[in-house]
Amino acid sequence: MPKVTVTCQECGKEFEVASYIIRQGKGKYCSRTCLGQAQSKIVGENHPNWKLKNNRICEECGKEFHSNNKSPRYCSINCKSRYQSTYNRGVNNPTYKGKIKRNCQTCGKEFEVYPSRVEYGQGKFCSKECMITRIKKQL
Repeated sequence: MPKVTVTCQECGKEFEVASYIIRQGKGKYCSRTCLGQAQSKIVGENHPNWKLKNNRICEECGKEFHSNNKSPRYCSINCKSRYQSTYNRGVNNPTYKGKIKRNCQTCGKEFEVYPSRVEYGQGKFCSKECMITRIKKQL
């Protein structure tokens, strides 16, 4: 492998490196120390992954905060949790389906039950007493 003499971009020291490494776009620094020093200078707006942070106002506490997200609404996970536990209950919950009306299989009385209980084979009786009565009749 032919070696090429190059100058370190950090300290200016000359060193030799294999030509294939230069073709890969590497071999710019004489040591890991120089590489680390060069990388430590690339911060903030000079960094290739830099994104300008936007000022936002938290919907829960009203505090101003900075974020790179397209549409952040809360300054912290605690504020998000507090908001959701307050406002996403019952009918306001986006996954809320409401209750459905059913007739008790023992006494025929109409009662309301969540659809998920019916999906899992429950929600057949209006009370525990009716359920126990039905079980005793089947024995």
